[in-house]
Amino acid sequence: MRKFFYIFVDNKNALVSTIDYIISSVPVVESLFAATIMLLLFRTTKEKHHFQLSIVFVFLFTFYLMSVLFYSGIKEIIAVMFVLSLPVTLSILPSFYLYLISVNNNLKPFQKQIHYAPAVVIFWLMMLFWLEPVSVQYNFVAGNIGDLSDFPLLKFVQGVYKTGVYVIINAQLIAYMVLILLELRSYRHQIADQYSLKKQMNLSALTYIILFFFLLYILIILSHFLGVSKDPVSCSIFNLVSSGIIVFLLIRGFKHRSVAVLDDFDQQFSNENESANP
Repeated sequence: MRKFFYIFVDNKNALVSTIDYIISSVPVVESLFAATIMLLLFRTTKEKHHFQLSIVFVFLFTFYLMSVLFYSGIKEIIAVMFVLSLPVTLSILPSFYLYLISVNNNLKPFQKQIHYAPAVVIFWLMMLFWLEPVSVQYNFVAGNIGDLSDFPLLKFVQGVYKTGVYVIINAQLIAYMVLILLELRSYRHQIADQYSLKKQMNLSALTYIILFFFLLYILIILSHFLGVSKDPVSCSIFNLVSSGIIVFLLIRGFKHRSVAVLDDFDQQFSNENESANP
C-alpha cells in the first residue's frame, strides 16, 4: 500500500550524488526563470495569457522543488511536502486550462475559484496530517507504520490521498482533455469565416503547446505516484526530458499572442490595405 506514497523517501535512497541533485535542479531553475520571464512580459504587453502562463510555471517550479526537497531526507520537510504534493499536482492542469481560455479571451473572474476548488479542498483535508507528531508523520510517509488501527487520523488522511490519486486526478485529466478539445474547436470556429495566416499559425502553435504540456503532465503523474523518481537513472531521464519540454513551452509561450491582439493586427492590416486602395 505504501507504494502509492513517496516510498523513495526511504533512508537508503535519501542521499543522492551531486550530479543527481544538479540534474534534478535544472527543471526547478528553468521553471522559475520561465515564470519570471512571463511576468515581465505581462508587465510589458498587459496580455492576460502571459500572466496565466507564469502561474503554470510557478506550479511546475513548486512541484520540481518539492521533488528535490524530498531527496534531502529531512523529516520536517518530508512531512510538509507530503501534504502539499497532491494539491500542487491538482493545480497544474487547471492553471494550464485557464491559460488556454485567456488566450481566446474567454477567461471570467469566477472561473479561477471553480477550477482550483478541488486542490483547495484536498489541501484543507490533508492539513489534518500535520496534527500528528513529526516522528509519526515521517514513519507514515516512509511506510514504517503497517497497521493504522491505532491512528484514525492517519487512516483518514490515507483515504483522502488515495481518493485524490485514484479518483480526482484521473477524473480531472479526462475532464480537462474534453474542455481543452472544446476550447480548440471554439478557436477554430472563430477563424473559420476569415482567412488570417497569423491566426492559423497561432492555432498550430497552440496545438503544439497543448501536446507537449500533456506529455509533461503525464510524466509528472508517473514520477509522482508510480515511483519513477525512486530509481536514479529514471529520475535523471525524467528531469532531462522535463527540462526540454519546459524550454519548449517557454519559447512557444513567449511568442504566442492572444486572439484580441491578432484581431487588432488584422484590423490594422485591413485599414492599411483600404488606404492603399481607395
